[in-house]
Amino acid sequence: MSAAATPSHAPPPRPRVVIVGAGFGGLAAARTLARTPADVTVIDCRNYHLFQSLLYQVATAALSPADIAWPIRAILGQQGNASVQMGKVMGVDAGRREVILEDRQVPFDYLVLATGARHSYFGLGAVGGGSCLVPDRLAHRLVVALNWLWSYVTFERGARLIVGSPAEAKVPSGGTRLAA
Repeated sequence: MSAAATPSHAPPPRPRVVIVGAGFGGLAAARTLARTPADVTVIDCRNYHLFQSLLYQVATAALSPADIAWPIRAILGQQGNASVQMGKVMGVDAGRREVILEDRQVPFDYLVLATGARHSYFGLGAVGGGSCLVPDRLAHRLVVALNWLWSYVTFERGARLIVGSPAEAKVPSGGTRLAA
């Protein structure tokens, strides 16, 4: 009997699904594939999933960063067919069926590009530049807290609250300095 006619008892290889992006779309795709006979690899440039819609609450100290950012490995940790790789995607070689990262290539049979969307700041370009990162929000929170600690608060008639740094604070006539 020839080698080609010999029955093989090895299971066929499982398809390799690579998902680029661990936002809501990428995680939904990975979770949808949880019970499929496939090897799922999620690639993202960060090791956490960030719920960006709540960043303003981190900036104003209403929430902790841990409330809106979760480790991707923890989210997919119970999913037996999923793995997570951290890296910056530089491109895709469709012919070789590989995702090209800065330091390696990841082969795929199926590719899901879930890299998200760009934000629109309605012509206010200075608002964007990195202000959506958790460390930036923490720095903003620190600035707000320090300004509050060093502020002068004064009341005028009509119960208007005036807050400013000591250099900016001017007690209007009839105002009362509450903090120094």
